[in-house]
Amino acid sequence: MLDWKRTIQILVIILLVGVVLRFYNLGENSFVADEFLDINSAYGYHQTGEWQAWDFNYTMPSSVNENVLRDERAAPYKFQVAALFSILPPTEAVARSVSVAWGIFAILIVFWSAWIFTQRRDIGLVAALMCALSISAFIFSRRLRMYAMFFPLYLTAAT
Repeated sequence: MLDWKRTIQILVIILLVGVVLRFYNLGENSFVADEFLDINSAYGYHQTGEWQAWDFNYTMPSSVNENVLRDERAAPYKFQVAALFSILPPTEAVARSVSVAWGIFAILIVFWSAWIFTQRRDIGLVAALMCALSISAFIFSRRLRMYAMFFPLYLTAAT
C-alpha cells in the first residue's frame, strides 16, 4: 500500500504530464464555430461589461446577429475568460487556458473521487493517470467550451 508522501509525489507527476499535454501548442489551432461565439461574447463582456458579441474586425460591439440568449449562455464560464483578458491578450491560447485549468482540476477530482469510492489511493492514481492521458479528456479540456468546467463540478457534486 502506498503512503501519502509517495501518493502525492506520483500525483504531482501525473498532474505535470496533464499540464504539459494540455498546454502544448494550445494556441496553434483556430477556433471552431462555437468557440468563436464564446470568445466574441467573452471579449464583448470584457470591453463593455455587458453580454454582447464583439466584432474584432471593427473593434466594437457587433451590430449583426445580435442574440442575447447566445451571448449570455455559459456566463459563469465566459466570465472567467473575460477576467483573464484583463491581464492577458485575447488569443486562442489565453482563452482556452480557462478550460485547461478546469481540465487539470478534473484530474485531481478524478483522483479524489476514485479514492473516496474505493478507499484505495493506488486506484485513485490509476484513474488520475487515465484522465491525464485520455484523448477525449485532452481534447475536451483544450476547447473554449463551458463543458470543461462542468465535468469536475458535476463529479464533485456526485461524490
